[in-house]
Amino acid sequence: MSKKKQSTTKELASLQAQYSAKNIQQLDPREHIRRRPGMYVGGVGKRALHFLIFEVIDRAITSTIIGRCDHISITLCPDNIVIIQDTDEVVPEQLATGQYMFSSSKDNGSNPDHYSYLWHQRPVLSGGTGYLEKDGLHRITIMTVNAMCTFMTIQFRHNDFVWKRTYREGVPQGAIQQYQTHDSKSDGVIVTFQPDFTIMEKNDFDLTLVREYCQKLTYIFPNLTIILKDERPQQHRQDVLHYPDGIQAMVRDLNRDKQPLHKIEYKHEVITNTDRVDRPYDTIVEIAFQYTDSDETILHGYTNTVFATEVGTHIEGFRHALMGYINTGRYNPVEWEEASRGLTAIISVSHCDPQYESKAQLTLINPDIFDAVLQTTYALLVEAKLRNLIRKHLQNMV
Repeated sequence: MSKKKQSTTKELASLQAQYSAKNIQQLDPREHIRRRPGMYVGGVGKRALHFLIFEVIDRAITSTIIGRCDHISITLCPDNIVIIQDTDEVVPEQLATGQYMFSSSKDNGSNPDHYSYLWHQRPVLSGGTGYLEKDGLHRITIMTVNAMCTFMTIQFRHNDFVWKRTYREGVPQGAIQQYQTHDSKSDGVIVTFQPDFTIMEKNDFDLTLVREYCQKLTYIFPNLTIILKDERPQQHRQDVLHYPDGIQAMVRDLNRDKQPLHKIEYKHEVITNTDRVDRPYDTIVEIAFQYTDSDETILHGYTNTVFATEVGTHIEGFRHALMGYINTGRYNPVEWEEASRGLTAIISVSHCDPQYESKAQLTLINPDIFDAVLQTTYALLVEAKLRNLIRKHLQNMV
């Protein structure tokens, strides 16, 4: 062994001998978030910055899922301050007292304001038979966003009172403020925050990125209206996003510059899974599709609003149903690349327990979702009676 290697080995042995449990530094969640933001939002750049907005929006969407919120207002202000307000009119009594949202407890260790009750609701999906949660981009929660902001103010109304508290870098500033109000404004939650650019790279919020995210949500939730305001200097603009036709409007907009071959076909199905005797649950499947004279294929899948393209059991269920339908009675079956030419299809699934290959949520793996989408798609195709039209279109595309 060379002298250099011997020296290195001795130094490592010396370090190992000195290392003990005393060298382990325990961080509370807020400190860990601020030191390792990439573990929560995937980095510190522009994309990660927008995740902070999206996560606050997703808190409101959780209330939309259970019918408690039909309007969300998002305002981009100067100095990268963001105001997000929803119309959730039902606030549990525990929140009004601050018991969960604003109090510290021994159970929370050194983590103040562990307001998990508000930010981790489990809304009832269908008749109490199952539950559906909004899957945030990283499931980082508002508590995490709070820690990554120079300040955050959370305000809500309940029983003619306004409750408000401000945080700096995730630390509460004084006691919760409570004051009575007699105006006629409806209840709702208002979250105001400013990202901490000592943690994040200095970037401005991009209205286009925020609009794309909000537009997707309003396609998926036809009862939802999102008002997007940009009040920054020289960028004053307001968009109202509302699509009563839901994912049918998404297909229509995607095909705006194409020649459709038939009307948009749509089906909504609620399928009850009884395999779990202790708690049966529903899977809600929505499908909208249309063929055009284009050779482009657009196939988007959503599970509790989480986006996927080309992969996942919901997409595979659709593909199998379409292939089986087109190839019925054919001696020379077509492959997917041929069968999907000119197809624009949107699959939206609501499920109580979506499973993915990884935390990145790129590939859905639930086998029951495959079955639910397969069943719904095939039923829609049979009702639409498009086999001859599709075959003729594919033949013309050769």
